[in-house]
Amino acid sequence: MKKGPIILVILGLGIAVGLYFAPVTPSNVDSDKEVVEDVEKTIVSDDTNLSPEERVDAALKELQEGSTPPMLVIKKIIAVADEYPKNVKAHFTLGALAMQTGQYEKAVGRFNTVLEVESENISALQFLANAHLNLGDTANAKDYLSKAAGLTTDSVQALEISNAMEKLNIN
Repeated sequence: MKKGPIILVILGLGIAVGLYFAPVTPSNVDSDKEVVEDVEKTIVSDDTNLSPEERVDAALKELQEGSTPPMLVIKKIIAVADEYPKNVKAHFTLGALAMQTGQYEKAVGRFNTVLEVESENISALQFLANAHLNLGDTANAKDYLSKAAGLTTDSVQALEISNAMEKLNIN
């Protein structure tokens, strides 16, 4: 009988067992803290000469280009929203991003903030209705769609709202 294949199998199993039980060391904690500090400095120092809307646009451009990790882009927009609590563009953008990631409760909060500033923001009303619908709250979804329908003068938007209302059986 040939010993070569048996030795290779035993050697392979030995290596596999050795790798399985090998100690795993965590990453360097100090370097992780440095990365977080660098990110926070970047968020604070970048684009300080730009208006809040321009900062949001710049962050979205970075997201679109893929030049910045998505979470860093979101942190930049959150920084704008924190610095300017009534900034519609920052809150609307964060609400739309929350919708994309299925964070409907967060989206509701962001769009409510938009509506505190611009009570007749039809797009915010539509997104808010969709967020409530995804949370299973059809009553609020209907209310927001009805309010949006009463405000819109754009025929395309009116058709979108009408179709959404039809799906919810709103007359």
